[in-house]
Amino acid sequence: MKSKNKILSSLNNSVFHLVKFFLTKHGFFEEIDGDIVTFDYEFLGDVLDVIEVSDYYIGISDILLDIKNDIPSGIYFKYYDYYLEQALSNNSTTNYFTYLLQNGYKVHR
Repeated sequence: MKSKNKILSSLNNSVFHLVKFFLTKHGFFEEIDGDIVTFDYEFLGDVLDVIEVSDYYIGISDILLDIKNDIPSGIYFKYYDYYLEQALSNNSTTNYFTYLLQNGYKVHR
């Protein structure tokens, strides 16, 4: 049986690769003149909770939803802007899953 530390290390490594894939897909890692330009990000709290990148706070569950459903690049940040606009206007907000459904995407959790 694997030790607790090996299992946790494997989880951290897997989440790191999911986050990197998501950020690359959405242009946070890009090549300019042969150099890779990156943005710093950090996990806030638990590795399965939220990351902060640039001025965005992104839930790991949203990252998984985005990747599993092959959502086109840029859609997440359209949702993010919509969410903030609704919240700042004191309107009810919606989660990423519902936003995708309302905008015609066929998504599965």
